Amino acid sequence: MAKIHDTGGSMRQRARRFAGRCGHNSWSVRKGALGERRVAAALAGLSDEYRVLHGTELYPRRPLTDQTGSRIYSAQIDHLVVGPPGVFVIETKSWSRTFAESRAAFCPHHQVARASLLCWQLIKIAGMNEQVRSVIACDDHTIPNQDDSYARVLRPAAIRRHIHGFGRQLSPARVRDISEFLGTFGAA
Repeated sequence: MAKIHDTGGSMRQRARRFAGRCGHNSWSVRKGALGERRVAAALAGLSDEYRVLHGTELYPRRPLTDQTGSRIYSAQIDHLVVGPPGVFVIETKSWSRTFAESRAAFCPHHQVARASLLCWQLIKIAGMNEQVRSVIACDDHTIPNQDDSYARVLRPAAIRRHIHGFGRQLSPARVRDISEFLGTFGAA
């Protein structure tokens, strides 16, 4: 089983903090926490060669810039997987079809792209230039794949198979070094 490091406390604690900060209703927060739990359960089936971090918030020492010129000050990552196939940033969405179609929220493709870019830039600055792949975990098909996005939209049950599909690219020492470095950023 993968070594799991929950940097953000329990899902319930993170849901309460999020609801307090954003004023979201308790049902939508609970639904989001349940979605994150389903993804965490799917990732728990990874072998000991993997390190899984939950609720990691990345802060660069100074803001970084994305390809559009926008500044990135931080990124909250639901699940971060480091293993032989590489580094994976996973954003979980548990949206209703109505909410997804309303376009009232920040685009999850942009959200996970910014988080992945920040993750990649931080590990590159630390001297570990490894590719970071993006995944959006969604229980239903409310979030479509986009042709111009590098993120894959997958159901939680399909994430492990997707990760394993990249083969072995990182040594055990590299997995350890990257996961220890990213684990220093801590809780969201």
